[in-house]
Order: sequence, then structure tokens, then C-alpha cells
Amino acid sequence: MAKTPVQSAHAHGEHTSPVTYFATFLALCVLMALTVGASFIQLPGFWFISGTAVNNIVAIGIAIAKALLVILIFMNVRHSSNLAKLYVLAGFSTFTLMFIILADYGTRRYEPAPSWSNVADPALPRTIGTTDHLPNVPINSLNVRPRQ
Repeated sequence: MAKTPVQSAHAHGEHTSPVTYFATFLALCVLMALTVGASFIQLPGFWFISGTAVNNIVAIGIAIAKALLVILIFMNVRHSSNLAKLYVLAGFSTFTLMFIILADYGTRRYEPAPSWSNVADPALPRTIGTTDHLPNVPINSLNVRPRQ
């Protein structure tokens, strides 16, 4: 009977030792301490990048390093076939793209709202407030929803 890729990998001695798991755990603890430390330190900016952007770039870099350690070591992708590595890369890329899109959408203050008249679509705020800038429009007819 043919061996599966997992059985053949273990048959050739390609398995992760407990020492590697412990070293990965310690590396994750150190990276977590760096993340916490970086949140309390304001890094200086350089060239045209502000210090806050540098802090964010450092935090994202540390988060990517932690994610790669978990994916490669704890999920045993390091010993997987190339097809499995391709699937993991596609999933990680898709998740990253979805996160970027949703983060962009969640930080927008205005969204276009379709109007019932022949007037061009205005960009109305998402929150319902006063309608001083919209004469003779009842608040219930606005096609916006309050942000929760």
C-alpha cells in the first residue's frame, strides 16, 4: 500500500522535535515582549515617514514573524509538500487581502448614498445627526445607518 505524504515524511525522519517546539515557544514569547515594548516606545521618524508609521511598520513586521513561526513550525508546513505550501500561501494571502480591504472600509468616514431625486449622489456621513445642510429632508428618509 502506498504511503501518504505525512507517513513518508515521518518515515524519513522529518519530524519536529520537542526542542524545536520549545524554542519556537520561547521565540514567540520574545516577539510578544517586543510587541508590548514597541507599543510603549515612540520610535523616531525618518525621511518622510512619521514615528507613528514606523511603530506600525515594526508591529506589523513582528506580527508577520509570529504568524510565520506558527504556520511553519506548529502547523508543520515546513515538512509539507509543495502543493500544501501553495495552499497555505494562497490562504494567508487571501486573509491578508481581506483584512486590508475591511480595514480600509471600516476607517472611511463617508459613504455615497443613493438619492431618490435626479440630483447627483451626495456623500453623506454615516452617523445620523442634524439635517441642517439638507433642507426639507426628514431624518428617516436618509439612506444611511448609524455606526454601531
